Amino acid sequence: MKIYSGTNTGPGPQIIWVRPELMAKPYRLRHFVKHSPDGFQWGYGGSGPADAARCILLDCVDVCTAERLYIRFKNEFIGTAGTELHIPEAAIHEWVANQTKGGLNDQS
Repeated sequence: MKIYSGTNTGPGPQIIWVRPELMAKPYRLRHFVKHSPDGFQWGYGGSGPADAARCILLDCVDVCTAERLYIRFKNEFIGTAGTELHIPEAAIHEWVANQTKGGLNDQS
């Protein structure tokens, strides 16, 4: 299972690392720009966190699910993260499953 992590060093773009397996070499999460041409951020509700949420979901689930849920994911995971970002893939899949139960598929 993957782990998405990073250390927020302050203003400006941040790096989110993806560790595919416990002993595997991490790689940088690819930034597919939608809201923030400057890059990823977290710990608040802006455009950098929106792109971070969207790109984590794009790496972890199908495109339709990622596009539908990334704003809610930003609000619950990325916008509330402290200096250290640490999100296991299993937590994302569990969260997505809970969001899609009973027709909860909008972004709000």
